[in-house]
Amino acid sequence: MVKQTKKDWSFIDNKALQKKIADTTKIMSVFYITDQQRGLDPLFVKELRRIYVLYAASIVEVLLVCLFKKGGFSIEDVVYKDPSPLPEKYQSGKDTIVLARQGKKQRPERRLTLDVLIGFFEELGRLPVNLVKRLRVMKDVRNTFHLGKSRQGRQLNSKSLEAAATAILEVAEIVRKELK
Repeated sequence: MVKQTKKDWSFIDNKALQKKIADTTKIMSVFYITDQQRGLDPLFVKELRRIYVLYAASIVEVLLVCLFKKGGFSIEDVVYKDPSPLPEKYQSGKDTIVLARQGKKQRPERRLTLDVLIGFFEELGRLPVNLVKRLRVMKDVRNTFHLGKSRQGRQLNSKSLEAAATAILEVAEIVRKELK
C-alpha cells in the first residue's frame, strides 16, 4: 500500500501534479484495503488489481517524465527531410528508394512513453535491473487496458499490488535523489 501525502512529493515542482499523485495514492490505498476483503466477486477483484497497477504505472511514468525534464535529459530522433525518389531504373521491389536529408529532432514530451523512459534510464544506469523488470511487468499489465490486447498470463494477486507500490516508492526515491 502506498500512503503518501502531498508534501512527500515536494521534489516535484508542479503543485497540481503533487496533489494528483497524492490523491491517486489515496485511491490506491482504498483499492488495496478493498482487495483484502473476502467474498468479493473474482472479476471485480481482478479488475480492481489491474486498475491499481494502472495507477501505479501512471505515477511511475510521471515521476520519470519529471526526472527527464528537470534533469535536463533529451532524446533525439532521426528524421528524414525532403525525400526524393530515385529514378525508376534504381528502384527494386515494392518499396520506393529515396534520397533524403537526415537530421535530428528532440523527441516531444507526448512521445515519452513509460516504455521509452524505462529503457532510457535503464541504459543510463539510473534504474536497477530488478526494478526495471518490475516496471516492465507493470507496463505490460497497464497495456491490457487496451481491449484488443491479450490478458492471458496476467494473474495479479495481493503481492502484485505490494510490488507495484514498492516500485513507486523506489522510483520516487531515485527521482528525489537525482533532482537534489
